[in-house]
Amino acid sequence: MSSAGTSRDMARGVRAAAGWRTGLVALALLALAAGCGQSSGRSPVALAPAGGSVPPPSVASGGAFSAAPSLAEPRTGHSATLLASGKVLVAGGATDAVRATASAEVFDAGGFAAAASMATARTAHTATLLPDGRVLVAGGRATPNGDALASTEVFDPRTGRFSAGPSMAEARSDHLAVSFVDASGAARVLLAGGLLRAGPRVEVLASAEVYDATTGRMSPAGRMIEPRMRAHAALLRGGDVLIDGGRTDLAPAGALAGAERFETGLGRFRSMASPAQRRSDATAVLMASGTVLVAGGLDAAGFPLGTVEAFEDSGPGSFHPAAGLTLARAAHTATLLSDGRLLVAGGAGLTDLVREAEFLSGAATAAGPALVTARAAHRATLLADGRVLLTGGVDAAGTPLGATEVFDPAGGSFTPGPAIDRLVPAIGDPGARIEVLGRGFDSTTSGNQVRFHGTAARVISASATRLEVEVPTGATSGDVVVQALGQTSNGMPFTVNGTATAPLSVDRVQAPASATAGSRVQVRWAVSGASAPSRNELRWGTAPGQYTQVAAARAAAGGFEAEFTAPSAGQVRFVIEVEAALQRVVTPERTIAIQPAPLQPRIELVSAPAEIRPLSDMEVTWRVSDARAVASTYVEYGMASGRYAAKTPIQSGGPGTFKATEKVQVQSGTIYFRCVAVADGQTLATTEGTVVVTKMPWIKLTQAPPAMDAGEEYKVYWEVHDARKVDHTNVHWDWESRPGPQMRNQAVHATGSWFFGLGDWRNELTAPVQGTIYFRIHARADGREVWGPELTIQVRPVEIQVTQAPASVDALDEYKVYWEVRHAGHIDRTFIRWGTSATSLTQESANAGGSWFFGVGDWRVELRAPVNGTIYYKVVVRVRGQDVESAVRTIRVNGASVHITSQPSSVGGRKTYTVYWEIHRAKKVASTWIQWGTSPGALNQRSRDAGKNWLGFGDWRVELRAPDTGTIYFRGMAQVDGVPIESDLRTIQVR
Repeated sequence: MSSAGTSRDMARGVRAAAGWRTGLVALALLALAAGCGQSSGRSPVALAPAGGSVPPPSVASGGAFSAAPSLAEPRTGHSATLLASGKVLVAGGATDAVRATASAEVFDAGGFAAAASMATARTAHTATLLPDGRVLVAGGRATPNGDALASTEVFDPRTGRFSAGPSMAEARSDHLAVSFVDASGAARVLLAGGLLRAGPRVEVLASAEVYDATTGRMSPAGRMIEPRMRAHAALLRGGDVLIDGGRTDLAPAGALAGAERFETGLGRFRSMASPAQRRSDATAVLMASGTVLVAGGLDAAGFPLGTVEAFEDSGPGSFHPAAGLTLARAAHTATLLSDGRLLVAGGAGLTDLVREAEFLSGAATAAGPALVTARAAHRATLLADGRVLLTGGVDAAGTPLGATEVFDPAGGSFTPGPAIDRLVPAIGDPGARIEVLGRGFDSTTSGNQVRFHGTAARVISASATRLEVEVPTGATSGDVVVQALGQTSNGMPFTVNGTATAPLSVDRVQAPASATAGSRVQVRWAVSGASAPSRNELRWGTAPGQYTQVAAARAAAGGFEAEFTAPSAGQVRFVIEVEAALQRVVTPERTIAIQPAPLQPRIELVSAPAEIRPLSDMEVTWRVSDARAVASTYVEYGMASGRYAAKTPIQSGGPGTFKATEKVQVQSGTIYFRCVAVADGQTLATTEGTVVVTKMPWIKLTQAPPAMDAGEEYKVYWEVHDARKVDHTNVHWDWESRPGPQMRNQAVHATGSWFFGLGDWRNELTAPVQGTIYFRIHARADGREVWGPELTIQVRPVEIQVTQAPASVDALDEYKVYWEVRHAGHIDRTFIRWGTSATSLTQESANAGGSWFFGVGDWRVELRAPVNGTIYYKVVVRVRGQDVESAVRTIRVNGASVHITSQPSSVGGRKTYTVYWEIHRAKKVASTWIQWGTSPGALNQRSRDAGKNWLGFGDWRVELRAPDTGTIYFRGMAQVDGVPIESDLRTIQVR
C-alpha cells in the first residue's frame, strides 16, 4: 500500500459525509501524506516557562495576516526551523505528487535566499534545532510515495552546509522528534514511532532512539507502549515528553486514544491516562501555564475534529475537555504567541480548506483573521520578533504552494526588516567611516541605530540599502548590527584596529601513539588566546577527514582534555576544534593506532538435555571463544560427580561452536558431564552438568508426504511411545523455520480424528499455496510436554501455462484462450483477468470451470475483442482463497477502420457530389456519416446518417452539396460498438 494511501483514508469519511470537491481529494493524496501536523520550528524546550503557575490568558482577536515573499520552490511536507540568528531554514518537502526536493532556502528580513542543498531529497521528515545552533534533519521519504529513509543530516549555520549525520536504527517517516535535556544536562533528541516502508513491507513502528547532540551518536531508547505514526507530542515542564494519539495503521480506524510518557530521566516509556477522543494529525502545544492543549485532527472515522483537550501534568496526569475550536480542522498548525495566545491557522475542514484562524487559551476561544491564502499541511514558525511565518502547504486542488505569509499579532502588515550583506571595509580604526550595505534600512539617519559589538555608532547618511557610519570610540572587535523599523538585523563581524583578540591557537596536544580496543583514550591540549572558548571539542573517526564522533572538552591541569572509547581495531584519526572571539582553529589530523584486545580463551555450555530416555542419545553443544587455536575439545562424563570414565570427541561444529552426540548405554540414573578444551596452551572446562536418564514419552513420525501440491489436503501419522496416558497430541506448523515450540498454527487435537491402536495418531491438514511447511508433532503425555523434531514438507508451486491463444484478432471478434494448471491440489475458480493497459487489468471473464474441461488441469474461456488497441491479459487461479497469476500476455486487435473509396477531386460551386466509403473489420455499425468543413481545423458540418444507403457489405454512400468556392475538408466517420472511428482527412477543390 502506498504512503499516499494514508491520507486517502483521512479524507474518506469526510467526503462520504460532505462530498469533498475534486481538489480536496488531491489534497488528501498529496499533502496529508507528506507528514503534516508536526511543528519543526523552534525547539519545544523554548516553550517551557522558567517556573511558577501562570493563569490562562484572556483571548483577544487582534492581529492580521499579510503576504510575504514567495519560496523559490513550492513545497509541502517540508521543515521550517527558526535558527539562533533569527533566520528560518526551510528544507526539503514534496514539490508535486511524485517528486521531493533536497533544496533548502533561508528566510530573513529581506525574503528567501537559496541555501546549500541536502544530500538526499526528503519529505515527511523532521528538523530539530540543537542547543549549539545546528539543525538535525532525520528520516522522511525520498519521494512522496517512496520508501522511508534511515539517514540523517546536520545543518551548520556557520558554514551554511549540510553534513551526514548518524543513521537511525530503523528507517522512518511521519515520526516524532522532540528535543530534551537528560538528567546529566546533556542535550538529546527523541525520535519515535513513524511509518516504515521498504518495498512491500509497510509497518507502523513502536521503536524509538535518541540522538546525542554532544557526541553525534544514535542509541536505542526502547519501544513505545503502542506503535504509532502521525502522533503529536509536547515536552512537559518537568522535562518528560507527552505522546498522544496517532495511528496504528494506514487507515483512519487506526486512530489511537492511548497516551504515554517518555521519562527522560529513566529513558523509558510509561502508559498513562487516555484522552476522551481518539485523534491523529492533531497539534499538541505546551502553554505558559504548563497545560498542554491538544487540538483538532482526525477522529477514528477520518472526520476532522473541532474538540480540544487539556492535559494537566499533576499526579499521574489527566486529560479534560477544554474550550473547542470554532471550526473543525486537521493538517493545521498551532503556534504559541509571545502574548500567551495559541494561534490555530489553516487546515482541512469538513467541506473545504479552513481559511479562518482562531485563538485558544484552554478556557476560551476567539475567532481570528483570515489567511491570505487558504492552505493545509503547511508549516508555522514563530519568529524572534513575535510574528509567525506560514510557509508552503497545499491549496484546495492539492497543489504545493510557494506562497508564504506572516501573522503580525499587532495587526500591522508585513514589512521586511534590516539585513546586512557586507561591511566596506571590514576593519578600521575608531573614528573611521565605513559603509554598511544591505536591505531594509530606514531612509532617515535617525531611524537607524548601529552598534559595534554593543557600542552605539553615529549614522552619517542613510538609504534603504546603504548606511554610512563612524566607528565609535571605545568599540571592540565583534558583530555590527542595525536596528531599524522596529526590527534587528543579522550580525556582521568587524575588526577594530588595536583591539583585536590575541590570535587563537591550540598547542601542547598530548595523545598516546596507540591504545587497546575497548580502552578509554585520553587526549590533552592547551588553548592560547581564549580562556573560555565558545566551542572546544575533540572530533574523531576511523576514516581520513570523516570525524563523525565528538567528545566535549573539560578543564584539566594546564588546559583541556577529552576521552573516548577506542574502537575494535585499525586507526583513530582526530582533530581538535576551538572557537572563540570570532576565530576558529582546527588542528591537523593526528592518528592513534588501535591494537586488538588480548585474547583470553573461554569455554561455555550452549545446550544439553535435562533428561533423556534409556539407551538414547545425549547431545551436548558448547562454545570456545577468544582462542587463537583449539588443540582438542571433547565431552567427558560418568555416573558419579567428578568421576568421568568416558570421553566423546566432537562430531560437528562451526567456528568456535562444537557438538558431540553419545548413545548412552544406561537404563536409569544420573549422568555427570563437563565440556573440556585445550586452547592456546590452556586446559579449560565448563562447570559440571547433569542429565537424568529416565523412561519418558517420545514421538516417532510414521508417515508424512515429502512434497505436495498447493492447496492439497494431506495427512501426517505418528506414534507416541512409552506413555501411560496421552492427554493431548497434534501437529504444530508454520511457513518458516521456528526452532522450539513457537509455531503460529496448530491442528486440532488428534484424539477425535484417528485412532488405529495404542499410540497411533493422525492429523489432516491443508497445504498453503506455496513455500515450505515446517512442522513439529506435540504431545502432552504423563504430565510432560513432548516435542518431535522440526520436519519439512515442500509445497510444489502452482504452474500456469497458456497452451493456445491467438496472436491477433479482428475488432469485436470472439476468441478463445486455453490453459493448463499444474500442482494445484484444489481450485476454487480459474479465469482470465484482462484490460487494454498492462497496468489496468480491470475486466474478468466468467469462471472457466463451467465453460470447458478436457482433462485434469485443462481450461478454456471465450471472450470478445474490443474495437481496437491491444488486449493485455493474465490467467488467475484461485486456490483456497489465494490468487496465483500467470505473466501478462498480449493479443493484438486489428482495429475497425474507415476507408474512402471514391470521391471527386473537384466540384463546381453549389453542385451535388457523392462520397463512397467502406468500413473494415466492424461487426456492428451503429451509424456512419461524413464530417466536413471549409478548414482542416473546423469540420463543423455533418451529413445525414448513411445507414440507409447500403450498397453492399461494408459499402456506404452519401450525397453532399458544395459551397460556392474554396476547399472542402472531410473525414468518413462511424460509430462501432459505441466507439467512434474515422478515416484520414481528405479534400475536394470547389471550382
